[in-house]
Amino acid sequence: MHDGFEGHRATFGRLGSAPQYAVSEIRLKKTIEVRSCDAQPMDTLLAVPALWTGIGYDDTALELADRLTRSLSYYEVQSARPSSCARGCKRRLLGVPIREWSEDILTIAEDGLRRRARHNATG
Repeated sequence: MHDGFEGHRATFGRLGSAPQYAVSEIRLKKTIEVRSCDAQPMDTLLAVPALWTGIGYDDTALELADRLTRSLSYYEVQSARPSSCARGCKRRLLGVPIREWSEDILTIAEDGLRRRARHNATG
């Protein structure tokens, strides 16, 4: 803050918008942290890591998810977020209801988990 960055210095006007930049949707650490999924209720707590495990740890699922989302731009997704919160699964993205995108992603993840076939002692 004191020295600035690349010739730019912080001002009180800029500080008001700083939190939106400091808290990103996804952060890369030694793990991938998906911040919008923090603090889930107990009955859905494991759904988020299961979704990402099903996609990220299976090459077929990762390829299918990439193919499914390849046509989306960052800006299209970002601009759809506010109305997606208001309209939910009825919101369309590239003419396709969010519900269909969600169902496809869930199917890809579920199939990836099935192929991965990692089970606990009780199956």
